[in-house]
Amino acid sequence: MRSNELVSFFRKAIAPIKRQVSTSILRGIIKLTKEAAKIQQIQVESFEDDIRDEVEKFHNFGFKSYAPTGSECLMFSVAGNSEHLIAIGSEHRETLKELPVLEEGDTIIYTKEKKYLHFKKKNIEISLDKIKIENDDNELISVLSDLVDQLRKSKWNTAIGPQPIFESDGVKLDEIKEKIDSFKI
Repeated sequence: MRSNELVSFFRKAIAPIKRQVSTSILRGIIKLTKEAAKIQQIQVESFEDDIRDEVEKFHNFGFKSYAPTGSECLMFSVAGNSEHLIAIGSEHRETLKELPVLEEGDTIIYTKEKKYLHFKKKNIEISLDKIKIENDDNELISVLSDLVDQLRKSKWNTAIGPQPIFESDGVKLDEIKEKIDSFKI
C-alpha cells in the first residue's frame, strides 16, 4: 500500500469514532423543564430545529436548580449514543450579568431574580426579600417577632403605676418589630 492509500484507509477506519467523539458533547438551549419524580428532565434545542425531549438533567449532590427557559446547557451522549443525552450543567447569561463579581475562592448561589447567597473569603453576603430559618419546632423570624412584641407590651411597676419598659429609653420597638416582620415569608 502506498502512503496515500494508507492514510485514506485509516481516515475511513476512524471516521465512525471521530463522529461519535465530535457529537458526544453538545451545547443547547433549554426550552422546557419537567420536575420528574426521580430526575429532572428538560427539552433542549441542540441545533437549529433539533429538539431533544426528556434529556435527563444531573445536578451535584446537595444542589438542585430549575433553570429558566432560554438557559444554555451542556449535554453528553451516553456511550456515544446521540439518542441518550444527559445534561450536566446549565447557565443563564442574562442573570449572570447582574450578579456580584466573584473573587478567587468565592461561591455564589443565585436565582433568576438576582437574589443570592455570596460566600466570600471572610463573610457571607445575602440578597433576598424574605427569609425563613427554622428547626423542627420553630421559625426564627417568628420567634424574634414574638419576642419584640412581648417586650413592646411589657410593663414594670413604678410609683405612678405600670409603665412601658423601653419607652423611656427611646427604643422604638414598633419599628423594630416592623423590620423583623418584613423578613417573614
